Amino acid sequence: MESAEKYRQFAEDCRRLAEKAAPKDRIVLLEIAEAWDQCAKEAGRKAERMTDGQDTDSFGVVAG
Repeated sequence: MESAEKYRQFAEDCRRLAEKAAPKDRIVLLEIAEAWDQCAKEAGRKAERMTDGQDTDSFGVVAG
């Protein structure tokens, strides 16, 4: 599992590329950046659950 920080870096990379991209490409890069941000949020939530002892599978069932 990638870390939330890594996903945030991917999002920032997309935004940086979008600054120099053609308008049609800029839109796509910004959408990809948003998707990476969502991955970062989800990874952060999963990491928090694991830290709190609430490790669950994708169906919300407590593992272990």
